[in-house]
Amino acid sequence: MDKNNGKLDKLRIFSGAQLKYIAFLSMLADHVNKALIYPFLSGEGILQRISDAFDILGRIAFPLFAFFLVEGFFKTGNRKKYLASLLIFGIISEIPFDMALSGVFFELNSNNIMFTLALMLITIWTMKSRLRWSQRGGFLENWSKGDSS
Repeated sequence: MDKNNGKLDKLRIFSGAQLKYIAFLSMLADHVNKALIYPFLSGEGILQRISDAFDILGRIAFPLFAFFLVEGFFKTGNRKKYLASLLIFGIISEIPFDMALSGVFFELNSNNIMFTLALMLITIWTMKSRLRWSQRGGFLENWSKGDSS
């Protein structure tokens, strides 16, 4: 066993499965809040405090999903399939998401998280590809030497 890996194991509090449950429950609290509690808010009272607590709990989900996306990027065997599944599930879930949160069939101003995660995946993929290209003597390396050709 590697010395550094042993140190990291001591710091580990949650397993990957436990983090996924936390992310799921956090997202569920956020969606229940937006779909079922928001319509009844008057600006004060216990329901407002419950809504505020659910808002705070709901904010835990996105950083965890971002972490899992990066982890998945490096562990997947097929990045194109990974991206396609994010986009397909984003399309499938968009109508129910819009209906639950805004009451309309399609709301252009608010989309589900799957499209954001897909853009994150594309960004990471592009950055990794550019880094590999620059390490082989691509534009970035030549540019840093003063040659922009």
